[in-house]
Amino acid sequence: MAEDIGIELHDKIKQAFDARCGKDSILSHVKRKIENGTATMEDTSVYARRLGELLRKSIESTTKPDDLPGEKMYFNIAQSILEPLLRNNYDDVNTICEEVQSALDAKKGIGLKPQKADFPAERIRAAIGGAAVKETAEHAIQVLGRTAENITGSFQTDYIKKNAEFRSKAGLNCYIERKDGHNCCDWCSKLAGKYRYPDEVPRDVYRRHDNCTCDVSYVSEKGRQNVHSKRWANEQAKAQRIEYAAGLPKPMKLTKAEAKAKESEILAQRRLTYDEKRGIINAVNNTQDFMDREHRNTLSRKVSRNGKSVLEKWSVRSNPLGGYSNISSETFSRDAQAMAEYLDRTVNSGIYGTLDRIVIAKNSSLRGISTYDHVRNTLFISEELITKEGFERIVDTSYFPARNIDDVITHELDGHKRHWDMVKKFYNDNLDRYSSLEDAKQDYERSFRNYIVKQQSSDYFYVRRNISENAFIGLGKNGQINEAVADCDVLYRKGEILDNELKTLFKELMGYDG
Repeated sequence: MAEDIGIELHDKIKQAFDARCGKDSILSHVKRKIENGTATMEDTSVYARRLGELLRKSIESTTKPDDLPGEKMYFNIAQSILEPLLRNNYDDVNTICEEVQSALDAKKGIGLKPQKADFPAERIRAAIGGAAVKETAEHAIQVLGRTAENITGSFQTDYIKKNAEFRSKAGLNCYIERKDGHNCCDWCSKLAGKYRYPDEVPRDVYRRHDNCTCDVSYVSEKGRQNVHSKRWANEQAKAQRIEYAAGLPKPMKLTKAEAKAKESEILAQRRLTYDEKRGIINAVNNTQDFMDREHRNTLSRKVSRNGKSVLEKWSVRSNPLGGYSNISSETFSRDAQAMAEYLDRTVNSGIYGTLDRIVIAKNSSLRGISTYDHVRNTLFISEELITKEGFERIVDTSYFPARNIDDVITHELDGHKRHWDMVKKFYNDNLDRYSSLEDAKQDYERSFRNYIVKQQSSDYFYVRRNISENAFIGLGKNGQINEAVADCDVLYRKGEILDNELKTLFKELMGYDG
């Protein structure tokens, strides 16, 4: 029944939305510029913002509280309304961006195919959940409209981010440009500017708040280096490369005997042997011993299926790495070995307390970049994070505040682990007051949580703007502040928490002095 109502409301909204779009002068103007070959990437921002504004107005004007059963916005109703509309806008915005980009590239002699941004299904589901929990239908309808507007605008910035990354890796010079809108806020004014990708781009340059009128665009030009020949286009860059090469250590020349001794030393360190007759490198332990020492690590996470939260479980197998007392790995790759060395040097130094186990695995096996299990006091981490290329491939820096592997460790151990350590201490000090650790956790976090909830009630995107998209999604999915706490820790270490009251409450929660 509720789904039928959602479909009916969707059809009414879409009819009103199509009518508005069909006669809108701003959208028509951008399309004419595309046809004339005069459109710029800034025009795609104008188009996406206007499309979102028209969708918001259509939702607000068409949907009334008495259209909803019991005047309540249920999750499946909001989902039936919003997902198809946003899917259409996603296709529309990406098509416009691709057409403009192709025309601009043709003028510059660039032959790269525009890349379509990923559809943000998880972000949309979280936003739908945020609208569904509102107490009044009027508020829920307003949130639904603002969400539709904001996410539609973000489709264009997602496209900008995806293609800037792709083109930069292809050897082009890319610049991200953010222009502040009329009467914009101080936060937007500080982000306005032109930034070379990726080194100069601020963390928040792609982000938007409600009613944001900033335009985000980018310029790509044929760059300094040919990606195939690796030849540098100007003498200054060439001189820099020569200077860099001159500072590298000279190659080590070894005799045959010295080389064989060095090889044996390295193999021994990695618990390997070399079969000279067959030319095969073997593990020291035989297969049976290898399997006897194998660990099966069970992981779980809550996911949404058919509007319901269910617990999904899976396992990751790992084996101890020689030379480390508490580190095991799914693979014995070079990245896994490098990750183990890094973790033993940093994490096992004791600055985060002690960990019972550390498990290194492939990102695809973890189904995430990293996680801390407070029950087993175990850190799970993706081996790909150890290299700059791997980090950039699996970490969405518009979603997380982490910019490198050190930030990931801060998130998991200085953030999640310390958070749980503080909760456990509070619980153990007050065993007579609480029947469970979770009850103690709710009480211990109360001031920090209440402040965030209060701010979000008046500013729906407060958490997204002041902490991260990751924290915003976590709060919307299950009402938990764990991700907000961990990401606040990353921002705190960088001096990037801008809300002083939030900073004070965070420091109290984590037991930080000063």
